[in-house]
Amino acid sequence: MPERLTDGSVNSVRELIRMVEELVADGGLRPGDRLPPVRELATLVGMSPSSVAAAWRSLNEKGLLRGMGRSGTFVVKQTRPSNNIRWRPHFNPGVEAIELSTGFPDRNLLPKIQPRHFKGIDDLSAYSYLDNPVLDNLEKALRGIFEPEFDGFSLTITDGTLDAIDRLLSITTTRGDLVAVEDPGFPAIFDLVEANQGRILAVDTDEHGMTVSSLISALTMGAKVIISQPRAQNPTGASRNDQRMRDIVEAISKYAPQVTVIEDDHSALISGRELNSLAHLLPRQTAYVASFSKSHGPDLRLAAIFGPAELIDELQERRRLGPAWSSRALQRLLANLLLDDEALEQVEDAKHAYQIRRRSIESLLQIPGLTENQRGDGLNIWVPVVNERSAILSLATNGIIVAPGSDFKLTESIQEHIRITLCVSDGMLETIAPLLVSATSYATANWRM
Repeated sequence: MPERLTDGSVNSVRELIRMVEELVADGGLRPGDRLPPVRELATLVGMSPSSVAAAWRSLNEKGLLRGMGRSGTFVVKQTRPSNNIRWRPHFNPGVEAIELSTGFPDRNLLPKIQPRHFKGIDDLSAYSYLDNPVLDNLEKALRGIFEPEFDGFSLTITDGTLDAIDRLLSITTTRGDLVAVEDPGFPAIFDLVEANQGRILAVDTDEHGMTVSSLISALTMGAKVIISQPRAQNPTGASRNDQRMRDIVEAISKYAPQVTVIEDDHSALISGRELNSLAHLLPRQTAYVASFSKSHGPDLRLAAIFGPAELIDELQERRRLGPAWSSRALQRLLANLLLDDEALEQVEDAKHAYQIRRRSIESLLQIPGLTENQRGDGLNIWVPVVNERSAILSLATNGIIVAPGSDFKLTESIQEHIRITLCVSDGMLETIAPLLVSATSYATANWRM
């Protein structure tokens, strides 16, 4: 125990709460540290067990500590304050700028919709309230793409990935449940966890996604749900390899065999990496979400969820109290695109175009330490910078908008970053290349903002 906690200076519940808060803030108590039982600590501190228990209840409500029954009480990895919604993309109407901040796909790389793709979308009264929420043709197309990986899984359609995650959280968590998420990760996911009254446990990541040691800490603290991106992780571009998949499954099986896994495969059809879904080894507790916004267009507003029957049935039953189904007209359009050879070829071309752009920027910026296996994937590239604010302002001054890395981080880190979306043509890349190089290496020790 830290000496400050047991030196006799703590004489009240309020002082004990304040002291623990200070110790957590300055590192005297670290995430994962196990605290002594209440009676033992009461003796060490010189207070009554009831007073220590009252302080612990308050700190638990604040999310600083987590009681695990007989396992003990643990310090929880802290996230930044959640007073405001994190994910607020900025809209700049009429501003001439090269927009590389939003994660929006390159419009020129989306499949070109032809009249034939509207086949069957000629009668908006063609379906009844009692029809299957998933269009037969779309289910056939999706199972053709994703099986045998998800053979035997139930399937439903939602209005995009975030809608899917929101609905899954609403039926798998209750108030105060701990949810393990990637750090850095997508801020909208952080917001959804808190909107569903869950508490975030930040899990460290590396070039293969969630690290096993950090995940184990989250599991031992009582994480009830894990939200993970299996490939093209936003913002880092990391992808889970086969060994990491097996190590994570082993950790879950050992430390939290009942945990629910939500996988966000937001760049499914344009990812250049193999899908190492935990569903392969944990089929009864994994919900896999595949999005088509990046491959076919965000305005389709469609994502597919493959999962165990009981989970999908509960989601669909709950959804009947609201919209009940996603637009079958849009489902028909997506099905037609997924069954069209020319459209599929255009998606494949887009996948290769993003990979070429990524390699060009990685080479251009000379990001240190990248081996072929460590190179990222997907639409975004995570760029280390000397000074985040300086890099953003330098680029903005030259008409280039990028996303601040701090928006994607739950915990403080020494290295600063920006996130660049690869929605830039080859010709434009040549134009902005010198500006990117200059901004990412621009140190401003005396900068004022």
